[in-house]
This record gives sequence, C-alpha cells and structure tokens, in this order.
Amino acid sequence: MPSPETSFVIVSYVSEATPDLERWLIYHLSLGVEKVIVYQPPRLFRQPSDMAVFENAGRVLRRPSQIDVGAPLKSAIVSAMSEQDFSDDTLMVALNVGEYLSIGAGFRPVAREVAELSAPFAAWALPLLKPQDASILEAGEQGDMEFRTIFRAGAFRGHNGERPVVALNEQDCLWLNGAGRKIDPDRAFWRPAEEVPDDALGLVIKFSEDVDPLLFDEDSRGALTLAYADRQIAQGVSEDQLRALGRAGTARANVPNPPCASHDRPETPKATQPPESVGADAQYCPEWYREIGPGGTVPGFFRRLDHHSLVFIRRPSDTLVITFDNLSAVNDLSPQRGPWAYKVLRQEGCAHLGVLAHRKDWFREPNLIAALVEMRDQGVFKAYTNVILSGTSMGGFAALAFSSLCPGARVLSFSPQSTLDEEIVPWETRFGMGRMRNWRLPFSDAAFEIEGAEQVIVVSDPYFKLDQWHVDRLTTPNVIKLKAWFSGHFSPVFLHRADLLKPVMTKMIRGTLTEDAFYQLYRDRRKLPWYKRSLEETLVQKGHKELASRVGPAFRRAKTATK
Repeated sequence: MPSPETSFVIVSYVSEATPDLERWLIYHLSLGVEKVIVYQPPRLFRQPSDMAVFENAGRVLRRPSQIDVGAPLKSAIVSAMSEQDFSDDTLMVALNVGEYLSIGAGFRPVAREVAELSAPFAAWALPLLKPQDASILEAGEQGDMEFRTIFRAGAFRGHNGERPVVALNEQDCLWLNGAGRKIDPDRAFWRPAEEVPDDALGLVIKFSEDVDPLLFDEDSRGALTLAYADRQIAQGVSEDQLRALGRAGTARANVPNPPCASHDRPETPKATQPPESVGADAQYCPEWYREIGPGGTVPGFFRRLDHHSLVFIRRPSDTLVITFDNLSAVNDLSPQRGPWAYKVLRQEGCAHLGVLAHRKDWFREPNLIAALVEMRDQGVFKAYTNVILSGTSMGGFAALAFSSLCPGARVLSFSPQSTLDEEIVPWETRFGMGRMRNWRLPFSDAAFEIEGAEQVIVVSDPYFKLDQWHVDRLTTPNVIKLKAWFSGHFSPVFLHRADLLKPVMTKMIRGTLTEDAFYQLYRDRRKLPWYKRSLEETLVQKGHKELASRVGPAFRRAKTATK
C-alpha cells in the first residue's frame, strides 16, 4: 500500500516547445510529484533546454528517446521503465503536456490522496476528460474514453501508453476505476457502460484551445484546476523555489476546493433532502430566494418550466438586467444555484430577471419563448427605463437573440454564437447538442434580432476564428465590438481572473462602458499568466517562434514594473 511519503513520478514525451509546459510542470510538482522524466527526440534533446531551471533544481530529468514503439507517450514510458531504477512502491503515470491530474476534493499532495484510498492497488485507471468526451461522462459510459493510469512500478513489466501491462503477480494485481472502486482490468478499457461519476474521485483533465466551455466555468473542476496552476506559477519559478516545491513544509497559496468528490456525495441530491433543523434551512435556501421569499423584502417570483427556470427579483430600480445561463451551469443541481451575474447585480441594486437553463439547448424551447413573450405583452419590460441583456457563449447568444423583445435595450454579450442553424453557419463544428435543436423557432438568428436595440456590445477574441465568424455576422450600426485579445472562447473567465469582469459589468449597468473605458481596464491583462500563454500559443501557431520566445521575459519585466 502506498504511503503519503511514496515517491511519485510522471513520464512524458515532448517533441517541441509548448507555452503550456512551464505551467504543467509547476502544477504537478506543487502537488508533490517528485520528478518529471521528459523524453525528447534526439534533435530537440541536443538543443538548449526550455526546462533548464527545473533540471538544475533536480525536478526534471530530460532523456533522448531511443525507443520507437509507434506512439510517443508509449515510447517514453517504456524507455523509463527499462532505463530507470525505481523502487517497487514508486507511483508512476504517463501524461502528455496539457493533461492535468485531478484527484480528490482539493489540491493536497497526490501521494497522500492515493494513500487514503480505501484499498491498496497496483493500478488506478483515470478517465481522460477531453471536449468530445463530455457527453460520455454525463451519460455514465466510458467504453470509448481514453485513460491514464497511476501504477506501482514494481507491479508491472511493460506499458502500452495508456495502461501498464504484464503484471508480475496477477493474483495480487488490484485495479481501481476513477471512482476508486475495484474493477476487472480485462473490462476496464474495452467494455462499455462502466460507470463514471460526474465528479470522479480521480481523473485527468486535458486542456486545449478547443476545450468545451463546460470545463472553464469559474466554479467547475477544470477551471479550479487551471486557477490553482496559475497561482502556483505566479509565485515564482526560481531554482530554490523549485527544489522545495510540493515537499513537506513548503505549502504555497491554494484556491477553493472543487466540488465534492463522488465518494463524499450523498446518494440523493441535496435539493431533495429536507433540512433537519431550522439552522440547516438557511443552508438549503439560495440567496435570491431570501430576497423574494416569505421572509424577504423584495417582490418577485420563481417559475419552473420544462427545461428552464425564471427568477425575477423586482428590486426598486429603473434598471432591469436580464441574464442567461451558459453551458457550465446546466448540470448545477445545488440548492444555492442562482442566476448568472446575481451577485454583481444585487450589489448594484438592479432588478434582475435570470433565465436558468437545465439542458444544453440554446434556449430553443417553445415554453420558454412563450413565457418571455408573455412578459413582454404584459408590459414587464416597458416598466423599466433601462433594460440590459447579458450572457456568455450560449447565454451570450440568448442576450442577443431575445433583445428584440425589449426595443431600445442594451446588450452585453461575451463570446456569443449568432445562431447554430447549420444552414446559416455550416462552418460551426462545436456544440453538437445545440446544433441539433429546433432552429425554426422564433428568436433563432441574433444577426436579425438586434436591429431594435439601442446598443450591442460584444466582447470576444478576434484571433479565435469560430467566435469571430459569429461576431462578423453582427453588422448593424448599433454593434460595438470589443477585442479581448488572446482570451479564446472564454472572455468572461479571462476578465474575471484579471479582476476586470465586475468593473466591465458595472460600467455597462451605469451606461459608462465605452471602447476607451474597456481598453483602459484591459491593459491589466499583461499581469495574467493566461494572457502570456495565449499570446505565445498564437505566435507559435503563426510561425513566429522567435517572437514567442520573447514573451516570457517581457511578461516578467511587466510584472516587476508594477510591483
């Protein structure tokens, strides 16, 4: 059985320089990984190393790849198992750069998390969560998913790149799945319908520029992992810091824990369990309900539809803000769930109509459309001097598309789609669940619905082509296009991490969000590690590797200058 002091080693293969390498290394070293063994093609191994500071600190070992068994990661792990002398209890895993271990309910040392499993194991198969696997994970099937496997070095003789093979003692070779439960290794990978909980105890999250927005919501497990990594890299990468990183007595700054792991989760959702006492009642009562409920001071209502909900908080104000959920909120079953942007709108004292989504349908639902049209016909929207619609991605589409219900309204839309009608945007290859919805319903093409709005402000990354093609369809004179350079599809998350989202929302509410005001705020983007990585990746993709190599030093100089 591994102990909390067991050595943990990652093996990887790096064939070219990548902007994510430094963050990926620091993230895993901070979690107690003792060493990362990196295999490279001989031509790259002979060049100056991008990992020199890690090598000097004794935390990275670079090796030339001499074995070619058809797949780079397989070649690397086979080489490591044949060349290196590991103790039998050493824990190992083969990962590509960009694949992040996520184990347990926080960011404690990996070996300690493993040591607390209820059963000793020889191998622990962790699902590799990628964009195309999101629907598989939700459906609870893993037959077609890839895996990465943590295993004891002394238990196996070989590896196929995904899992260890040739157990030294078949009878003593216990396998666990992502939930930490015992499984039959013969069924673990090629038999369908193995259960994979939404929040598996252990999984590997693969981050890339085309990752599904679900993983990057600020409260999701993927986003918390990324935020933790950013905090680690922000604290420095000197040789002395790297020597101590992740080892006893060298704790660094943390971030809030991700949602509870599956083994800690009650069998039924909290929302269905009655509170045991009056004190517990507050735990299950969302903040917005305290405002409009029997004990509240603000009129309003909650209305549950088939696949959506409406929360209307009639705070005394001449400004109404209508917000729409994005993809990441769809699977949130917590009792405390609230409308998008609830906190900032409460602080500003605005009336708030929140449209909550319970499936990924881009608000293509006749009952919802009828409910919003009914509110228009009843004069609800006309009662306010200022009406603002806002949302991001799927919610950004809705903010644009439903703006025609409120002529003269203003819109703030982050990284939106203009439509998912395949006849209009045949080039859109994302969001399969959205594209299959009924795009013959009203309010289906934002490009035509925004004509009556007073002002439409769209925030997006001009270098993210798919998003930009949608933005290019918005051609009416009332459209202001603000460029969130190098934020990818996640402009509001980018702004949030730079502490800019709240000021942007506040200026929009107060009517002071102009191009000059936005770009003055946006100058602080240079402090954000995400901006640095995105800039490097863009330059590399465009063939400007020399320019990309200058970004890191410039970034550090900028940070030093602001201290």
